[in-house]
Amino acid sequence: MGFGQTMLTAAFLVLITIAAMNANKMIVERDISYYEQEAYQQAAVLANSLLTEIMTKDFDEYASSSDSWYANVTDFSTTPNPEWGEASYVNPSGTADRWNPYRSVTTSYFDDVDDYNGYKRIATSGGLPGFELTVQVYYVNSTDLETPSSSRTYYKRIVVTVKNTTYFRKRDQNKDGTEEDVELEFSTVKAY
Repeated sequence: MGFGQTMLTAAFLVLITIAAMNANKMIVERDISYYEQEAYQQAAVLANSLLTEIMTKDFDEYASSSDSWYANVTDFSTTPNPEWGEASYVNPSGTADRWNPYRSVTTSYFDDVDDYNGYKRIATSGGLPGFELTVQVYYVNSTDLETPSSSRTYYKRIVVTVKNTTYFRKRDQNKDGTEEDVELEFSTVKAY
């Protein structure tokens, strides 16, 4: 075997190595893309499930949907104020925690929409862990259901924000060169 054949063999090995690395990179990128898309779908499932759960609750603690009379807006809570924040729960580590993910939301503390304001849940869906769901509830203007209202109305917007730092790639959302965590928002409006 001469010097020329040795060089051809070395070049061939380099080309094979580069091809194998590129193939491996393509497989890894495909897997990352697959899991990211799956995470987006599962985030939508989780958010929809939580929104559905919230929508089954009463509009306000001072106005039940089973009341036979129609409440005036002055009868409603001044600001969405979760009464479960006043409850004392202990998580498995032994510390009191209002964000306790082990608490059952079927308790009487979650009997109206306002009780979910500030609520946080960590969930696993479709075998993907680490979904963080947070809820914000606020009054909105009756003429523009996107605009928060400084006074009580017959409409409340419920916003569920979903984050997953493992499966949502960071993005330059403001086009300023700074990558930030992706947060997906899902919302609906509950009317009295």
